[in-house]
Amino acid sequence: QGTSTALKQLTCPGGCEFKLQPLHIEGWQFLSAASAVAATPALRPPGPATIRLQLRLSSRSTDDASLLGALFVADVAAALGVSESRLGLVEMRLRGEFIIFDLLPNGAE
Repeated sequence: QGTSTALKQLTCPGGCEFKLQPLHIEGWQFLSAASAVAATPALRPPGPATIRLQLRLSSRSTDDASLLGALFVADVAAALGVSESRLGLVEMRLRGEFIIFDLLPNGAE
């Protein structure tokens, strides 16, 4: 019976192949055949002088994606002492466990 796993922080914009290496199985010494190539969908590129960041949240206050995004932007803007308009939410992965956002340059808001 097969099982699956999720690699939470792996990104493969150019494509990745995967192989398995079983441990502690007598007589099995080789890697499996490679999987099909899997690619991470490309994100839109950041604008000029924009800083792109990814954060991992240890817990989420809500499962509502739009509310989580709004709370995230408000909290990060307050922590950085910048206007919320300088933050651009790019993507939330795994129900908001990972959030990718852009910090826009001064005057870009």
